[in-house]
Amino acid sequence: MKCFSKQLLTLLVAVASLAFAQCCTVLQFTNHSFSANAVRLMHALPIFEGANGTVFLDFTASTHKCHADGGWQDFFDLGSHAVPWSAEKEAAEGEACAKYFLGNIDAVVLEAGLGWTELLEISLKRIWKYQPRMKTQLLHVLRSLEAADKPTIAIHVKAHGNTPVQKHLALSAQEYVSLFVKTFPHVKNGTCIIAGGDEAMNAETAALAAQQIGCKTFNRTAVHHQVGDPANVSHGSPQAHCLLTRNLLFDLELLAHTDYFIGTTKSGLSPLIETLRYALYNKDRRTFVTHGGDWYERIREYFHAGHPAPLKH
Repeated sequence: MKCFSKQLLTLLVAVASLAFAQCCTVLQFTNHSFSANAVRLMHALPIFEGANGTVFLDFTASTHKCHADGGWQDFFDLGSHAVPWSAEKEAAEGEACAKYFLGNIDAVVLEAGLGWTELLEISLKRIWKYQPRMKTQLLHVLRSLEAADKPTIAIHVKAHGNTPVQKHLALSAQEYVSLFVKTFPHVKNGTCIIAGGDEAMNAETAALAAQQIGCKTFNRTAVHHQVGDPANVSHGSPQAHCLLTRNLLFDLELLAHTDYFIGTTKSGLSPLIETLRYALYNKDRRTFVTHGGDWYERIREYFHAGHPAPLKH
């Protein structure tokens, strides 16, 4: 089936009212964070791919690219799953495509009654495949992680933000470290990988982790900034956006490859990292812990309250 049935289109009117089934789809990226766009792309792709003709990705509004006509394909190999959009490519389809703003994809998922985690896992397995140059650079980063003292402990520190609401919801450096110590009291020493948008807070977290966990700090910037540092290129230029996105992806991969992970549900990167860890890199889901709740939290609380007595037959 090339196009949506009328019944399925009715299900998807949460985003746009379509009078008929167009035979191609354009998923329009926003100018929001990488994580917001990436997670929603992962949610959208299994819905549209193979059901409504060609899936185009429109990166016009996105800053996560290396040149004006760039986008996801600058970093990832899309394979046959999606095609970078252009007006010429859409015109070649013979009719206007159905257009979906990625910022509204959540409404489609809810309307269709689909599961967030399942969609994310399906898409990561399909398109989380790096371009050769990115793959080579990432290999160097991961070799540095492999050489670090074990265990490796990732702490993703979400920056406080500028608005009163963002500051109110933010966690302190101590809260991240305390969550690890409480959850894994017997894990000591090793190497801590501290990553986040506020380097001052990263440094504070690293100091507390050294005191309370005994871990050394992994110098991630020395490892993955070697090919180019955004500070050395024109602010706001395509080159700067390209380097910032590349470094973000390297940070994300470091966090996804460690033995343990600590973060917060208030970060959009957390669902990406969690799914990468267990779906692609075969990490034990019990090693992923987030402030605000995670997959294994209820089980931990059940047993921490006192091991239940065996049931009597």
